Amino acid sequence: MISKATSWVLDTSCGAYICNNFQVLERSRKLSKDEMVLRLGDGKAIATEAVGYLSLVISNRIRIELKDYFYLPNYLKENGILSQWTPPRTSQLNGVAERRNRTLLDMIRSMMSFTKLLPSFWSYALETASKLLIIAPSKTVPQTPYEIWHGKPASYKYLRVWGSPTYVKRLVGDKLDSRSSLCRFIGYPKEIAGNYFYDLAG
Repeated sequence: MISKATSWVLDTSCGAYICNNFQVLERSRKLSKDEMVLRLGDGKAIATEAVGYLSLVISNRIRIELKDYFYLPNYLKENGILSQWTPPRTSQLNGVAERRNRTLLDMIRSMMSFTKLLPSFWSYALETASKLLIIAPSKTVPQTPYEIWHGKPASYKYLRVWGSPTYVKRLVGDKLDSRSSLCRFIGYPKEIAGNYFYDLAG
């Protein structure tokens, strides 16, 4: 849709969109200095220079209008982000993303093959595999994504084998009931410390 090689779009799943090419915006308005400041996930504040709309034409009859696009022209350059573009519907040309997707799928297949869990648990395996890739060291890159984001190496002491059997303490029950249940480890929560377990007894 967007033909300029310098343009980019970031979908944050919460209705805020960011671009660095003013020409793609429709019905835009420039903002005064510090009128609108966006705060990113790492706490960094970035001034927005303009806000507008972007229309995407999906087919002859479907047109989507995305509201509140924020214009941040220098964000990529200041943060050393290199954007690479490929033609639409040519996934074979998108080598980096395709290799990462293949790595994730291989990890999921391996994780699922060593457990007796149903295939419906693949999303938990995907989240766990993604988390492992973020904290795992690499031969080619000196720092992990976790180290770059947090400024310190990740701790590995909380890691568990995905799908491994474990006994989890029951919080309620009769005095004569077993104090723990046999469960399988299926992942890590995002917001709180702890683990996700699947109770095999149901």
